[in-house]
Amino acid sequence: MAKAKRAVLTPPRPLEREVQAEVLGAAALLGITLQVTDAGLVLRATRGRRHIPGLDPDWPDLTGVVPRGPWRGIALLVEVKRPGETPRPGQRAVLDRLRDDGALVAWTTDGREAHAWFDAVLSGRPGADEPDLDVAVRGWPR
Repeated sequence: MAKAKRAVLTPPRPLEREVQAEVLGAAALLGITLQVTDAGLVLRATRGRRHIPGLDPDWPDLTGVVPRGPWRGIALLVEVKRPGETPRPGQRAVLDRLRDDGALVAWTTDGREAHAWFDAVLSGRPGADEPDLDVAVRGWPR
C-alpha cells in the first residue's frame, strides 16, 4: 500500500494593500508621514475608465518627506510590492529618475524591511540613500 502524501500548507502571500498597511505603520511609528499615491489603485478602483491628467501609473505607492535628521526635507518615496514581486520596468524608471533628482527611494515587500530603511534614513546611516547597500530593502545605487 502506497503512503499518502502529506499536503504542505503554506500561508498565502499577503496582498499589496496589506504590505502597504505594514509600511505605513512602520513609518508612523518613527514619526514619518506618508501619503498613499498609488495611481494603480485609483485606476483599478475606477476600472481604468477614469483618466486623470497628470496621473502617472508608475508613480511610487507612498510619498512623503524626511521629517528630521541629515536628510530632513528630502522627498521620500516607496514602491510597495507583494512578496515575490518586483517593480515593473516603468516603475523602476520612475524610481531611478526620482533618485537621480535627489529623492530617497526604495521598494519593499515587507513592513519590517521598510522600518529598518526608514530608521537608517532618519539616523543618516551610510547606505540609507542607496537602499541596495542596506540588506533590509532593495533599491538602486546612484
